[in-house]
Amino acid sequence: MCIRDSGTIELDGASGLVWLRNSFADTTVSGAQEVTLDVETRDGHFSFEGQLADRTGHRIDCEVGDVTLRLSSDTALWLDASTRHGQIYNELPIVEDKDPGSSDGQQLQGAINGGKTKLHIKVRDGDITLETY
Repeated sequence: MCIRDSGTIELDGASGLVWLRNSFADTTVSGAQEVTLDVETRDGHFSFEGQLADRTGHRIDCEVGDVTLRLSSDTALWLDASTRHGQIYNELPIVEDKDPGSSDGQQLQGAINGGKTKLHIKVRDGDITLETY
């Protein structure tokens, strides 16, 4: 599924590849099953609730706005998350890979439940929240 818009995007029950580009509004994906995310937002929040595919990598790139993911507590991924001007809040069990030379802002990297599939989240101005359900 590919969507490019400059208004609010709301998807419910998505599966497979979800390719989203949004310029000036919030983007919400809920009830997702086995989704591969490729998301870019410029000015708006991105929220996701559901199950990520464990076969391919995921990318979320947000200029201005918060990113919130609600995932099952047994989700297995390799997390690479960073925000330049914001905080990272995480409820998932992670074995952190500390980088003593990390730059400004907040960064969190490591294996969640021993996962190897990469979830890359980059936010320039906003918070990153990883919640469980």
